[in-house]
Amino acid sequence: MARPFGALACENVVLIGQCADADHRELLAWPHWALKNLYGPVGVMFGKFVQGAAETSRAGHDIPPAPFSFLPVRAAVRLLDPKLLTSTPDLAAAVGGAVDDGHDVFEHIPCEWKAVREWASSLPRPPKR
Repeated sequence: MARPFGALACENVVLIGQCADADHRELLAWPHWALKNLYGPVGVMFGKFVQGAAETSRAGHDIPPAPFSFLPVRAAVRLLDPKLLTSTPDLAAAVGGAVDDGHDVFEHIPCEWKAVREWASSLPRPPKR
């Protein structure tokens, strides 16, 4: 995690279950936002892909639709990842200067997901595109 470019590997948290794509999008939205804000400052990035959704890369290339909805988790690439977060400049700055000092990212909020959800809803949201 301390390397400038991180380890080029990720783990995936997969959402398994039958529901409409919009439901998966909603189910992933707030946990994704909370996790980005909790772990970004210590150098961990979370992505979000919804089953079957069409995605485009930063270079404009089509990304094949995901077979499952999932949250990829990986070490931040501190020199590049802030460019992915231009709509959330405070988070971009936190990721760019991330330091994993070993502290508990939940130290300022209770660990129950209801409390985490309330905390996440208080964070400034990126503007809708």
